[in-house]
Amino acid sequence: MDQHLLRLKIDPSQFDDLSEYPKLTKETDADRMIRFLCTVGQLKTIDRTGWILKGREIKKPETIAGHMYRMGIIGLLLDDENDSDASKTGKLDISKVVTLSLIHDMSECIVGDITPFDGLTEDEKHHKELIAMKHLVSLLPSFSSKKLLNLYHEYESRETEESKVVKELDRFEVMLQAFQYERSEWTNFKRLVRFDEFFTIALANVHHHKLRPMLLNIVAERERFWAEMTSNKDSHSNGVMGDSSNVNNLSNDVSHS
Repeated sequence: MDQHLLRLKIDPSQFDDLSEYPKLTKETDADRMIRFLCTVGQLKTIDRTGWILKGREIKKPETIAGHMYRMGIIGLLLDDENDSDASKTGKLDISKVVTLSLIHDMSECIVGDITPFDGLTEDEKHHKELIAMKHLVSLLPSFSSKKLLNLYHEYESRETEESKVVKELDRFEVMLQAFQYERSEWTNFKRLVRFDEFFTIALANVHHHKLRPMLLNIVAERERFWAEMTSNKDSHSNGVMGDSSNVNNLSNDVSHS
């Protein structure tokens, strides 16, 4: 069975075998943390499902871990010279931004990258991810378990400034990846495919003073790229214009959370 479908069908709390580390009768904290790390390690090999849907069909899509890693790196770039102590200045806590970026899709190591085409409602999706996250952190000592679960809830609630910025990071990173795929699909395969929906969402929702200028630069460069493509009629006959109509409203489904 396809691994994505398998993850969807099985109760998230029953996925102990994902760790590829033996579950011992008498486990130490060290054993359980190793199982946690091995399970989280699955994120390095699970594709972001949204990139392989019909009409997109990226041949070598990014992994969930790759997406979260670049979000964390972008988060580091948001730091300002005078923001070293956010608790005193009231400004953005960059360490928390990076941490939230690195855990916001962590539950997907168990449930996979869920899209609307999987037949789940938003409530069902979030419930499944929450069960998975609770099961995952249950492998950790109490302090670490509570810390990670509280951070997960913080991101999901979108009540803190840091969690709101991380959502902007999510949308920005997906848009950047979309543009990279548009260019690489043409360069490598002479295939024309557009991901307009991700740019629409990013333009409407990404406002951080360091993200916005980068976003606008990417949009301008993309406009130049597509102007060049559309001015060359021969290029159209060699490519496939990706039809995003059958995957509309998926802008949150490659970033899905």
